[in-house]
Amino acid sequence: MKKSKVQSSNSLIKRKIALNKIFLLLGTMLFLSPVSQAFALTTSIYDQTDAKINGGVIKVIKLIGGLGGSLFTLAIMIITVVIIFGSISAQKMRTVWISLISCIGGAMVFYAAWYLAPAIAAITK
Repeated sequence: MKKSKVQSSNSLIKRKIALNKIFLLLGTMLFLSPVSQAFALTTSIYDQTDAKINGGVIKVIKLIGGLGGSLFTLAIMIITVVIIFGSISAQKMRTVWISLISCIGGAMVFYAAWYLAPAIAAITK
């Protein structure tokens, strides 16, 4: 009599485990199906491009990048001339070198924006 109780309890446990697996699978499918539909929607919406807006964004980025890069390059040239020909005290030299390095960094940022204008415009679409 004990054997039959053990066997029936084992089969009952196996059924419960199988039922739990099925419910877990169904729950996972129900939870993930809206997520997959959302990804499908975003890819189809953002594939369309507007050439007029994209071209305008590229022009503005290239204009700002070119002007900013030119101004920083001009500042680099002026600071370099001051370093070479100016009689600067040792106390002020640190400030001048820091400003030179800062202007080099600024010029690099603006020229990078000018160079990467198509990629930046692609981010905005």
